[in-house]
Amino acid sequence: MNFEVLSLLFGVSKATIHNWFYKLSFLKRFILDFFSIFLWFPILLPIPGKSFFNAFYQLYGKPKLIISDGSKSLAYGRKAVFADVPHQLCKFHKMKNLNRRIYLYIQNPKMRKRILFLARGISGNSTYFGRKRTARKLME
Repeated sequence: MNFEVLSLLFGVSKATIHNWFYKLSFLKRFILDFFSIFLWFPILLPIPGKSFFNAFYQLYGKPKLIISDGSKSLAYGRKAVFADVPHQLCKFHKMKNLNRRIYLYIQNPKMRKRILFLARGISGNSTYFGRKRTARKLME
């Protein structure tokens, strides 16, 4: 690949272009198609979660905690590479799933409104005891 042409195209130095491609080759999570440079947006192709976590480990080392959306491919890769690292689901995705189930199973509009309010209160509390108190109200 001719870095001189790309450096003229993007208005940066040849070393900067080389640095971009070096980093992209290291991140095995995505494969950059050469033609995407000329389309002005990258064409990203996903690869398995295990490869992503291997590349992550090479670049950043072992994390203290992994937060994910619960996808099965990421779970497989996480268990294979970081078996001893704690894991938790993303707060946004937990609330999204809870709201979807509330709308699906609670038919009474008044009760649904109260449950949604309390469910948002659980995630909105910054302390453990506040979340616990709101969860108790939800169970009443």
